[in-house]
Amino acid sequence: MASATPPQGSRRTELATPEFRRATNEVSSTLCRRSEEHGAVWRLNLGGRTQQEGESRPSAQAPAGHRLIAQKVARTYRTVEHAAACVLAGTPHWELEAGVLSVIYHLMADQKARGKRPAPERRGAVRQEEREIMTDRWKEDMTRAQFGRRNLDAIGPVLDQWLERPHGFLTFRLAQVLTGHGCFGSYLHMIGREESPLCHKCGAADYTVQAVQHTLAVCTSWEE
Repeated sequence: MASATPPQGSRRTELATPEFRRATNEVSSTLCRRSEEHGAVWRLNLGGRTQQEGESRPSAQAPAGHRLIAQKVARTYRTVEHAAACVLAGTPHWELEAGVLSVIYHLMADQKARGKRPAPERRGAVRQEEREIMTDRWKEDMTRAQFGRRNLDAIGPVLDQWLERPHGFLTFRLAQVLTGHGCFGSYLHMIGREESPLCHKCGAADYTVQAVQHTLAVCTSWEE
């Protein structure tokens, strides 16, 4: 029987701690920063070029780089959909993050033109308000996603609590349970790693319908 190979570059559980999530989000934010030279905020265009603030929204096809980062943080397989990986990792799409940076930039630019400088408290309040707006937009995007519905439907209603939780992290095995992409016969059969999609333990034929639910609540091999 073939076994699934862990995602390339996966490490121990400290990669998914809240501190690591915050650090990763900071790195992601730097990829959407403003252009000092042109005095405008530029967003990453998903078609391969930069997009100036005010242009129409690009397509929903995500950059491969962001999807890979989210998968690494969430410790998932590379077959996990982009929207689901982002939610599990707690990192918003770069386009949404760029929107927050855009507002902060224009606030600073406006105050600078008036010969003023906004107080740190003011910047912090605006940033918090914009991040709340960003989260609401993120929730709207989640409702339109076609793939990864298992995770989106589960976390979407409690997204705020999921993002702000000060404890808990995802392990490689927990990520498999949450996504269904892992050491399950049906998944390994789907990607061509095994000849049979049946349960490894009991050989149930209905296992292919809901592999995770079967493993957690139905398979008699796990009763003890």
